[in-house]
Amino acid sequence: MVPNSGGNNSDNHNLASRQRLRWTNELHDRFVLAVTQLGGPERATPKGVLRIMGVAGLTIYHVKSHLQKYRLAKCVPDSSADGRYITNMLAKLY
Repeated sequence: MVPNSGGNNSDNHNLASRQRLRWTNELHDRFVLAVTQLGGPERATPKGVLRIMGVAGLTIYHVKSHLQKYRLAKCVPDSSADGRYITNMLAKLY
């Protein structure tokens, strides 16, 4: 399949909106604050998190994916008394 090099603005917009995003510590902290304000990871919705974060260029696709990973990491059982396992799992996600 050959990439479309035509000037179709709709295709270019879709591609741009799905670009990979590097979640920096600052961006993740804003995400966690937004999730907390919405009542935690199980109650937060991607649309609500996106609205509260208010970050230019951040899309619903970025937030959906990050929220899914965040929820999974929160559900991992803590296998050590000091919580290092969960901390390491969160670090691997980002």
